[in-house]
Amino acid sequence: MTTYDRMATYEQAERRNSLLAGIHAALVKDVAADDWETIKRIVVNGGGPSAFPVGSIIYTVKDSYTYPWAVMHHGKHSDGRHYMHLRVIKAIDQIMFDNAEAFFYAESGLAAGTYYFNVPTAYGQCAAGDYQFTLGTAVPAGGRLSFNFNPYSYSPVSRGVTVYDSANSTTASQTVTISSGNNGTKLGLLQAGGDPDEANMNSIQRACFGSNNWAQSSIRQYFNKSAAAGSVWSSSNKFDMAPSWNATTPGFMTKLPQGFIDIVNAVTVTTDTNNVFEVDYTKSSSYQTKDKFWLPSRYQVFGSVESGNFSETQWDYYKGATDADRIMRDNGGTARYQFLRSPNVGTAYYVRIVYGAGALYNHNAYYGLAECPACEISESVLDN
Repeated sequence: MTTYDRMATYEQAERRNSLLAGIHAALVKDVAADDWETIKRIVVNGGGPSAFPVGSIIYTVKDSYTYPWAVMHHGKHSDGRHYMHLRVIKAIDQIMFDNAEAFFYAESGLAAGTYYFNVPTAYGQCAAGDYQFTLGTAVPAGGRLSFNFNPYSYSPVSRGVTVYDSANSTTASQTVTISSGNNGTKLGLLQAGGDPDEANMNSIQRACFGSNNWAQSSIRQYFNKSAAAGSVWSSSNKFDMAPSWNATTPGFMTKLPQGFIDIVNAVTVTTDTNNVFEVDYTKSSSYQTKDKFWLPSRYQVFGSVESGNFSETQWDYYKGATDADRIMRDNGGTARYQFLRSPNVGTAYYVRIVYGAGALYNHNAYYGLAECPACEISESVLDN
């Protein structure tokens, strides 16, 4: 009787699977563009590099939305799972990363009356001193006080105060003017690093120009929601305010075929915090989020680190790239600025971007710039 040795080393099994996957990839090189399950099967079996070399384009089409996704990188997770990273290589959406935030959170509410805050150090057009305003009606517990939008000045006097009565409110309950003075009750200090003695005072940077925290950003919610316009955003922290696109823009996943969404694996991405201010004061650190769709980091695109708190793999697509290779153009051929998810860690509001000419730069979070999301095709841990 003939016997067979069915035992093999892990390395032998891996090589066998890789060879089989390569053969399979060659056989299905003309796989239909929307045969999503086959694409995933090739990738998770190790045939991705053969079937979809870096730079290959996979299109998603749904209704009037057509997105070209370029293969950025192939790799293997520490647990042996193969993955393929894709990124939209067209400048899309042109919407803000995150809106200007409230400068004060009325945790216990505020009675009608006069209040003031102090700016201890001049900040740009905002002179040092005391600033006062008078509320005509009470603010309920959980309400937020924000500055009126003024893209040309962050002087409180030129902005005034807009009050929102609840976390997710998008309708102002009252608007009042600001003047120099210290009449009434002091709320706290308004400065870049927040007020160490009053946790309900925000950073002046975020109150004027938005937050560079990816985890709490409105753009992260946009990418990972399939909700209708008006239902995508919800408050992520006590200072958060609705983005300008909230009422008119449905979630990004409504623009993708369901089959493609199904093969995209929600993965853990790591992002730096800035060194100036965070709501929970965990600055000069990093955090992790789990997302299906996410903006690339500075390191993935440029190969340079922001603060060195963590390490990633630079995408093969951008290794040896010039600035010209990083340019993204819209449908009309115009080169656009693109948001990354990394902050400029020296501020609480600047987000790293790819400049129109492809160089590394930064921009205010509340600006509307192009968004070129990425995703991963892989087998989830639970599928193993």
